[in-house]
Amino acid sequence: MNSETKNIYIVDDIYENLEVLSDMLKQEGMNVSLTQSGIHALQIIPDEKPDLVLLDLFMPEVDGYEVCRKLKANPETTDIPVIFLTAGTEPEYLIEGFKAGAVDYITKPFNSKELITRINNHIELKKAKDIIRKQNKELKKVNKELDKTNIELIKSGVQLTVSEAKFKKLFEQSNDGIIIHTSTGKILDANKEACRMLQYSKKEMLNNPLLSFFYKNTLRKTVKSFIRIRKLGTYRFETKLKRADNKIIDIESSSKVIDEENEIVQSIFRDITESNKIKSDLKKSERYFRKIYDNTPYSILTINSNGTIVDANLVTLYIFKLSGFNEIINQNIQDFSFIAKTDFINDFYDSVENATEFNKEYNFSNKQNESFWVNSYFIPIKNYENKVISNYVIIENVTERKNASIALKNSEDKFKKLSNLTFEGILIHEKGIAIDLNLSFANMTGYTNNELVGKNILNLLIPEEYHTYIKQKIDTAYINTYEYEIVKKNGIRIPVETESRNIIYNGRKVRVTAFRDITERKKNELALIESKSKLKEAQKIAKLGHWHFNIRENKLEWSDEVYRIFEVSPNEFSNTYEAFLSLIHPNDINHVNKAYSESVKNKTEFHIIHRLLLKNGNIKYIEEKGNTTYNVNGKPIESIGICLDVTKQKKAEKLLQLQKEELEDNNKSIISSISYARVIQNAVLPTESFLKQFLPESFVFFMPRDIVSGDFYWIKQVQHKIFIGVADCTGHGVPGAFMSMLGMTLLSEIVSPANDADSYKANHVLNDLRKKLKLALHQDRRKDTASDGMDIALCIIDLEHKKMQYAGANNPLYLIRNNYSEPELIQYKADRMPIGVHLKEKSFSNHEIDLQANDLLYIFSDGFVDQFGGVDGRKYRSNRFKEFLLANCTKPIVKQKKLLQNEFEEWRGNERQVDDVLILGMKIHESYGDVDLF
Repeated sequence: MNSETKNIYIVDDIYENLEVLSDMLKQEGMNVSLTQSGIHALQIIPDEKPDLVLLDLFMPEVDGYEVCRKLKANPETTDIPVIFLTAGTEPEYLIEGFKAGAVDYITKPFNSKELITRINNHIELKKAKDIIRKQNKELKKVNKELDKTNIELIKSGVQLTVSEAKFKKLFEQSNDGIIIHTSTGKILDANKEACRMLQYSKKEMLNNPLLSFFYKNTLRKTVKSFIRIRKLGTYRFETKLKRADNKIIDIESSSKVIDEENEIVQSIFRDITESNKIKSDLKKSERYFRKIYDNTPYSILTINSNGTIVDANLVTLYIFKLSGFNEIINQNIQDFSFIAKTDFINDFYDSVENATEFNKEYNFSNKQNESFWVNSYFIPIKNYENKVISNYVIIENVTERKNASIALKNSEDKFKKLSNLTFEGILIHEKGIAIDLNLSFANMTGYTNNELVGKNILNLLIPEEYHTYIKQKIDTAYINTYEYEIVKKNGIRIPVETESRNIIYNGRKVRVTAFRDITERKKNELALIESKSKLKEAQKIAKLGHWHFNIRENKLEWSDEVYRIFEVSPNEFSNTYEAFLSLIHPNDINHVNKAYSESVKNKTEFHIIHRLLLKNGNIKYIEEKGNTTYNVNGKPIESIGICLDVTKQKKAEKLLQLQKEELEDNNKSIISSISYARVIQNAVLPTESFLKQFLPESFVFFMPRDIVSGDFYWIKQVQHKIFIGVADCTGHGVPGAFMSMLGMTLLSEIVSPANDADSYKANHVLNDLRKKLKLALHQDRRKDTASDGMDIALCIIDLEHKKMQYAGANNPLYLIRNNYSEPELIQYKADRMPIGVHLKEKSFSNHEIDLQANDLLYIFSDGFVDQFGGVDGRKYRSNRFKEFLLANCTKPIVKQKKLLQNEFEEWRGNERQVDDVLILGMKIHESYGDVDLF
């Protein structure tokens, strides 16, 4: 890279600015580095050390002021000139920038020639300062050297070139111990790690012989190493050092002659004590493993991933009846005839491919062609890449166990087949220790065969209160049926009925017990007892009775509660269907009779609500439900059902209906009043056509949350100026609407056509509005004062001269302007206080803006950005709103209104609208033609 090439670092959170600046500077042959983050810039600039930094003032996370302060506080970057990039030229911004350490500022939009000239000037100025600084430094160095006429280093004839700053930094910060010494071993310098390693201070080590720090048993070897260093110039060796606390440590030394003339040596020491200990332990582990490997009672094969047997222990020779290791080592398992005929080979390669451990039984043969059974355990061995490189295969001869297992299985299979055919649980046990069980017993208890066999069933399944009882039955060989409880695996107790016999099983005396789960039987017994006593009480409490109608005999039976509901005594009722109909309200008899007859005919449920006419003339409402049963020929036999007194519910329903109708009438009246209030509010609000008289390309997107709105917009002409405001009042609906009417009235009082238009300032209008609103609402700064008020953005536009004033109470102004064919959104921030009472009231700020052709202006309430919606139900937020405006700013202004409405509806989805929405947008033209300012 040309040493004259200028290196520029640009920091700006707006990517479009970075592109524009980068293109300008690259055309001038400059090297450019970019970032959108102040934090990232602080990390990179000290390493890259550019010739100059262009830094944006306003950025998220860390602003330009803070970045500049930290660059100037860092010795490595303090001399790098910083030029601020800013869209504003307010004095307070510039003063703050220069205080932070900036050398200059450049305003947006950028002028190419001005930018390049200022950059070149400041870089040249820095170079001149660097040359002067360097010359001063060299002059001081020369003077210092002339003054030092009696230097100890010159007396000893040693000139240590290692005193330079770069080496010293590495020397002190090294993780290894470094000692500078003469070829005879005299220590000239030692770094911090060397002092820490030996537990001596640097003062204690300097000018002492290095050999005095070595362990005495290694001195001869160390002296020989020093001689080799002098001969070869460099040498690496291992030895031992003795620390100040007398602890001996292992070190690896790498020594090199760095000054041949004066025989100066640099020795780097690395503590390898732990490393050597690990190596020693590893060797011990390997010897121990080999001892176990050769003396285990199992055959162990080491097979690589290609299937070649690379190692085997002595037991392997015995199992396969081999004469030596040469018959198995380096054999491929596919060629090793004693195992090649089994599915062992496929299983081996599956283990390698899937890297899984498992065990399986195989039928092998030995060298004498004798068949035997083995249980093989496959253990994959992986490398650092997690790839299987070999397998340990442990082979256990299980021939005797297998033969015994086969014989046992054959004898037990018959028992299993028989016992699994029964629904009862069968358990074979010896003095309570389980030997075998059938599937029904496993299902009954929740335990598997493996979980029960060999376990003491008395302790595992039977509660302690039954232990003595069960032992007595076992000891006396009791064979009759008896009952007790067992505990299932899930902890639930169930009642069982058991019957036991003593039998001879596999040559020994055991006991067979059959278990029957009698849970349902017990429940039914208890339920039958309880139901009779509880049914009457429950029906009495619920005012619910039941009935039974024998159709063939025309006999109707009622429960006690039915008699109470119908208010007749059993002596007064003849228990017939006709007697039942006689108690029903005359107007409901046919309806009830028809409903019951059709339910019987259609084989459906009988369900009806009807009235009773009591003896005293009172009326009751009864709900009846019932079902009918039929014989094999489909003829009805009997009906069973219930009846419930629902008089209170019916009365409550009637009362509720009356209240509902009254509420609906009241609600209609209220809504009608509010709807008329909306007509009045809409009549007061300016029409869009009125706005378009002054700004033909403009729109108003107005979407109240309720019928009437707390948001309003206000437009007024005074001579050659247009006053436009968008406000968001406290509250929604009717309260907000009242506040909006008050706000429009007060604004119209403040801005009078009788006054000179040039006398108005936007911030003064807001100051007057706050004063009048507080007076109207009787507000002061007491804590108990209501904090009602409004947020507002107010613009005063002079269309003749393309100028505008803006003042805001919490509501900002967005201006979108095309710069270098790319649109830029400029935000004019509002003062963080409302129109109304506020603890820290001050005069509102006034922004004066020069307008340009095609500028887009947006003022709005917070209803759009605060709306919840989207996939996650979050707020829309200001940043998303800005991005949407920028993305659609080239579209016609009328189209923008429709796009905003669609965006709002899509974002909201099924969410409730949380606030009134109001956005006013307008476009500035080069010429307005013959606009009538009337």
